Amino acid sequence: ATLPSTAGDSTLRVLYNNGATLSAPKVDSPTPKWAQITALNSGPSAVINAAMVYSHVTRKFYVFGGYNPTKKTVNNETWELILDPTSGDCSAGACNFIWKNLSKEGLSCYPSCPQARRSHRMAEVNYYNRNPGGIQASSNAYWATGEPDCTQADQPCSFGIFMEGGTSDGVSYLSDRWMLDPTANGGKGHWQLMTEM
Repeated sequence: ATLPSTAGDSTLRVLYNNGATLSAPKVDSPTPKWAQITALNSGPSAVINAAMVYSHVTRKFYVFGGYNPTKKTVNNETWELILDPTSGDCSAGACNFIWKNLSKEGLSCYPSCPQARRSHRMAEVNYYNRNPGGIQASSNAYWATGEPDCTQADQPCSFGIFMEGGTSDGVSYLSDRWMLDPTANGGKGHWQLMTEM
């Protein structure tokens, strides 16, 4: 599939499995295709070298940082991108996305929020569980054979979005490690410095 031009805008481009839907993927479908989708509201300014990750816990995407070559600035905002549940099928280009700037919606951080950066990496990680998918075997402090699906408030969930590295000035590298818990703070998210981990 040919990557569409991305210069100068913040339009969403989705690579989808042609002939499949989100609810019924096909392994044997033809070559994947790009679809251009416009979000229902304004999102982050057009940036390069930002990081985006999908959380299977919240079923949302999260974006942090990036470099705006027009303004020559580095971004330190945390954005959430959700698929509008009332929209149509993405394979037909009919689905809608909604942006939410968590940095302006009450996102909390400790001891401070992450420094603006670009060229960093983010990944959703099971940071404590030793064997996801099973049942609690004993009174151990972890789920010995797995953990629940992170939807029960009375059961622990050890998934987080980790961010590491990048650069704020294009010269020196950052060595800090952060964890974003998108379910914390009433769904507004919480960044925690994890460098000492």
